[in-house]
Amino acid sequence: MVPAVFFAVLIVACGSLLLDVSVPGQSTTLAPAKRYLMQFGFMLALLPGVVAIVHTGLKYRKPARERQPRAFVLPADLADEHAWVWSEDLSGTIWYYVRKPAFKINFTDPITRRKLLEFVNRRGEPQFLIDDGSDMHAIGDEIRGWGGTLETRGVIDDHSYFLIRWPKAQAVAPQSSSATSR
Repeated sequence: MVPAVFFAVLIVACGSLLLDVSVPGQSTTLAPAKRYLMQFGFMLALLPGVVAIVHTGLKYRKPARERQPRAFVLPADLADEHAWVWSEDLSGTIWYYVRKPAFKINFTDPITRRKLLEFVNRRGEPQFLIDDGSDMHAIGDEIRGWGGTLETRGVIDDHSYFLIRWPKAQAVAPQSSSATSR
């Protein structure tokens, strides 16, 4: 649409310029009708530029204030270098702002998850689950099903996070034959 209108205006403008061409032997004074036609063609040629300038001026907005960088604070218990953080959506955010790894445990199957959670539990290091996605709620239910409890510790970026606690294993010492014979 715009190229067609531009081309039509260009043809009219060129036509108005052709009216101004003097033929040798003719007087240089123009008839009033011819002069008004030239002025009309010239105005018509300028019209798209004027419309563009007015349109741009009406759409102008003052620049917004510069946006302040996000203030992301990782709670101290999650920032501990020995703490393991399980998360879905915030893992990249935590790494970007704090350089703390948070693992996307939701991409593993339940058997692998259980082995991983048991491994960290055997090391005696704290584990935290951030409920920041639909899968993390289901993983929290899995942990409860395996005997773990989720202790609410706080909120990070509008998502609750929990300390995973496992029951202490009751070590059953085998009875020795000498102890039973006495």
